Amino acid sequence: MSVLAVGTVAYDTISTPNKFQKNILGGSAAFFSIACSKFSKVSLMAVVGEDFYQKDTNLLEQNNIDLSGFETIQGETFKWSGEYFGKNLKDRKTIKTQLNVLSKFNPILSKKHKKSNYLFLANMSPETQLSVLKQFDSRPNLVVMDTMNFWIENNYYSLLKMINTTDVILVDTGEAMQITSEKNIKDAGEKLLQLGPSIVIIKEGELGSTVFSKEFTFSVPAFKVPEVIDPTGAGDSFAGGLLGYLSQTKSTYSQNTLKEALKYATILGSFAVESFSVNQLAKINLNEIKLRINNL
Repeated sequence: MSVLAVGTVAYDTISTPNKFQKNILGGSAAFFSIACSKFSKVSLMAVVGEDFYQKDTNLLEQNNIDLSGFETIQGETFKWSGEYFGKNLKDRKTIKTQLNVLSKFNPILSKKHKKSNYLFLANMSPETQLSVLKQFDSRPNLVVMDTMNFWIENNYYSLLKMINTTDVILVDTGEAMQITSEKNIKDAGEKLLQLGPSIVIIKEGELGSTVFSKEFTFSVPAFKVPEVIDPTGAGDSFAGGLLGYLSQTKSTYSQNTLKEALKYATILGSFAVESFSVNQLAKINLNEIKLRINNL
């Protein structure tokens, strides 16, 4: 079954207590697509600038990602810079967000893209997310969305419209509380459900993740890695594992199915934090993923 990911491909500048990396491949759709490609055929729609390196395009292609919707336009690629600190680098500070060509991103779906069975609306403006979904002649089997603090702060009411339209929303603890103005996970999850989605997944870092639906609530623990190098793409890789697994099950999204999907999501996120950029994620295979599943 086919998966379409629409979102950002970026150059990140990352600072940790031990290292500094400038203009490395990142972006929500890049991490998602590489993670999802371990399970399913995935098409990536994104826009980059003239400064985007050919080696990074090659890396995406080498992971069997369809780039027919990948566009290069005049200007600079979307850039994000941030700093991580604290135990296991769980604290993050955004230093700068430069939309650049992302501000002109207007994805137009091809006939092939409109036939996608699963849709991931990665981190981008909620207006763009809504525009993409409206282009489908028939709704995909499952629509999953992500967001970030930038859109919560600057496009809040459009974001609420998008949340009302999605099947699944993925957010981290801080984002869940920021959207809902609640002060704990339980209340934030329940309030997000009231906004429209069938399933809410809150990513809690080293504490794991919690799923909320009207029928059930459950948590899955994190997979502990020896050292966290860079947490940047963990959430997007988590999403890639989740949707990649679900696209192979072809079943209803029961509690048991979702529990298994979250295990795969957790493991993909654990690989992502073991290197800067997508380096570790791009290297792994399904056997290595299943080995960690057995130890979760």
